[in-house]
Amino acid sequence: MSFPRGEVSSSASWSLVDERGQPVPAQTTVLDCWGDQSIRWMLVEFQAGASANGASYYSLASHSIAIGDRLTVTPSASGLAVNTRRAQFVVPGSGAMAIAEARVGAQTVLTDLTVEAEDADGESYKLSVRRSSITRAGPLTAVVFLEGDLVTRDGTPWIECSVTLQFHDGLGAVRVELSCTNPRAARHPDGIWDL
Repeated sequence: MSFPRGEVSSSASWSLVDERGQPVPAQTTVLDCWGDQSIRWMLVEFQAGASANGASYYSLASHSIAIGDRLTVTPSASGLAVNTRRAQFVVPGSGAMAIAEARVGAQTVLTDLTVEAEDADGESYKLSVRRSSITRAGPLTAVVFLEGDLVTRDGTPWIECSVTLQFHDGLGAVRVELSCTNPRAARHPDGIWDL
C-alpha cells in the first residue's frame, strides 16, 4: 500500500474492518518512508475470510485492535522456536537442516528438513546453514531467513544458498523459498558473450 508524502506518520497504528464493520486482525510493516519520515510503502498482512456466494472487502483504519496471543517466535541457544498455534517448529541456527522438527500437538510430524542438490556429474551437495535471522515477526506472519552454502561431503562450498521460511498464524504449513547464487561467475574476454 502506498501513501502520499506527509499523509501518514510512521508511528501510526492500524487495523482492518470488513464489509460487516467487524475488526479484522492485521499485521503491518513499514517498507519505506519519505524524507520527512512519513510512510511511503506499507505491507498489510491479514487472513481473509470470504463466503462462496458473496464478495468481501476490507478497509484500512488508523487505529489498532488487540490481537491477543497468536504466532510467536522465540530465540534459543539452538535456534528459533516458532509456534503458529496449529503447529510448532524448530529452526536451527546453524547446521544442515532448515527445519529440525515440526509438531502438531504432541505428535511429531517432521524431524528433518534437509536441502540437497545434485550437479550434472551426479555429485551431491547439502545445505550448510551459517546463520539464521528473523526478517519479519508479528502476531500473524513470521519470516525466518537462513544463510549458508550448498557444500560437498567434505564441507567444501559449491554455491551460496539461502532459504526463506514463512510461517502464518493458525496454519501448519510453511512456505519455503530457496535461492542460489554462484560466486564464481564465468568470465568472458572483454565482457563479450558469443551467443
